[in-house]
This record gives sequence, C-alpha cells and structure tokens, in this order.
Amino acid sequence: MMKQIQEQTALSPLHSHWRLADNPNVLYHSPTGETDTEKTVELSPEQAGRIREITAITSSLLITLLIEKQVTVVHLVGRKINNSERAGSLATWPETPAVAPPHAQVLA
Repeated sequence: MMKQIQEQTALSPLHSHWRLADNPNVLYHSPTGETDTEKTVELSPEQAGRIREITAITSSLLITLLIEKQVTVVHLVGRKINNSERAGSLATWPETPAVAPPHAQVLA
C-alpha cells in the first residue's frame, strides 16, 4: 500500500504527461504537461531506443523505470509529435488497465 502511495505521489499517474527528445536519454514527466513542473528520469540507451521506435501512430509501451530511487513499471501511451520528440501520457502499472485505453483514444 505504501509503495502505491509513493508511486502516485511521484508520478500523479492519472494525470501524468511525458516527453522524450532525441538527445539526451532523459524522459521528462509532469502532472500537467507544462515544462515548469517537469521532473526527469535518466533512461538507459536501450529504454530510450525503445521509446524512440514510437512513430506518429499512437503506440503504447510497458517499461520499467527508476523513479525517485524506486523501480516503477509504467505504461506509456504516445506518439512522435515532431522530428525530434515523442510525447504522451503515462500510468503506473496498477492503474494501467483503467487509464491507458482512454488516453490512447484521446491521443489517436
């Protein structure tokens, strides 16, 4: 229970947005999508590569990240938004079945 509360505090999973530019391998996330409230997560080259495989077609990806010193499984729903960035919404794994389908429809 405590771990779920910590994950929700770290990510605000029901209202989280993410983005990844071509360089560096840093995933930015925020509850509002505004850059002034962003937090960062350092990605491995493999993780960043998997996200960069996302095309302009809305896609989803289940990935394990180290967020605030905790291993957290997140579900990313997003697409390529320009030549150098991918962006979308995210949910922590326990909330994924409820959150991901509506977000995929909004982003489509």
